[in-house]
Amino acid sequence: MPRILVAEDEAVNREMVAAALEAAGHDVVRAEDGAIARDALLRESFDLLVTDLQMPVLTGLDLLALVRAQPNPIPVIIVSGTWTREEKHRARTLGAAALFEKGSLDLRELVREVERLMRP
Repeated sequence: MPRILVAEDEAVNREMVAAALEAAGHDVVRAEDGAIARDALLRESFDLLVTDLQMPVLTGLDLLALVRAQPNPIPVIIVSGTWTREEKHRARTLGAAALFEKGSLDLRELVREVERLMRP
């Protein structure tokens, strides 16, 4: 069963994403800010990270850079309510697996993307 870290500072959004992934059969660990997510990534093993872009302490781009610097980086999906052109460009340059908009977030689409990325 894939183990997924969901990093989101807004509790309602974090729980919606986590619940959708758990309903699809994934093991989900929740982090309410970038520092907690960083600590979890350094301490535990995950198959994928779903992160908000804007969070206290460390942003989703900071977490993406951390993951990509590891010997065997996991896929990272970034979700944001607002994207600047520069943020999207940086996310793609750093190797984000997918980018989603919060305002139009379809949880079924997010789960499908997670499952696509988890296929061997």
